Amino acid sequence: MVDTETRCSEVLKKIFDLKNTDIETYKHILSMGEVRADELANKIGKDRTTVYRSLERLVKCGLCQKKKMILKGGGNYYLYIYKEPQMVKKLLEQCI
Repeated sequence: MVDTETRCSEVLKKIFDLKNTDIETYKHILSMGEVRADELANKIGKDRTTVYRSLERLVKCGLCQKKKMILKGGGNYYLYIYKEPQMVKKLLEQCI
């Protein structure tokens, strides 16, 4: 028998055309809250560009949002923020 978490991950992957890395990334964002791509990459031990691509897929399908932050001395960076699981449920309901 397959556990609920595995079933949910498989549904997300199929409906939103995500990869295992994307699901892993989303789960880490849930535990960390707002996070930069480089911080997340260090936390999960993956290359920053791999994590960045995964974050962009999550943003594209609506599971995360990207927030531009401006540095006082110039420049910027992005924070990635997860959508609450209840919002993800609503997204899934719209797809079926």
